[in-house]
Amino acid sequence: MNSPINSILEKIAGSQQFTQHFLENRQLFLWGTINDGNARKIVDALMFLHSKDQEAPITIHINSEIGSFTAAMVIIDTIKLIKTPVHTVAMGLASSAGALIFSAGDQRMLYPNTQLMVHPPEMNSAFKGSIAGGRKSPNHIKRLSNFVAETYAQNCKQTVENVMTHFNENRWLNATEAIEFGIADGIVEAI
Repeated sequence: MNSPINSILEKIAGSQQFTQHFLENRQLFLWGTINDGNARKIVDALMFLHSKDQEAPITIHINSEIGSFTAAMVIIDTIKLIKTPVHTVAMGLASSAGALIFSAGDQRMLYPNTQLMVHPPEMNSAFKGSIAGGRKSPNHIKRLSNFVAETYAQNCKQTVENVMTHFNENRWLNATEAIEFGIADGIVEAI
């Protein structure tokens, strides 16, 4: 049986009304594969909200399985360059580029059952997607690897060497492990 509430939710989910409501409340959502398209939407929204109010925090909710680190770099640079505090909330899964973006927040919270997965920077298979057709040189890949390791080190208050030691393979972290390592600050207890 299709209830009236289900009909309403189906109509507004993903609609302009839904997006506008959350944008007005400074809430952004990053779902699915991180690519240039959704990175642009997040950056556009961050810049817009920053221009409206530089003090009220912006929250990015992240549920992303995989993505382009070059697209993630644009989001991370924007988070770091604007004066507005940006909080990140991982829900479900934040792996690969999604975990890297999550780590860049000023306040980083996890839903209780969230899983984070961090790739080893020097062997990251996500780079393959960004070097399709061999367009990027090994030197470029090395720079991207260094960026990933340095970003995690800075955001987790760890040394690059410690990051490399802990993430010498695909590393899965539950909420408690993520807090212990320093990639997250706490667990969401209520919405």
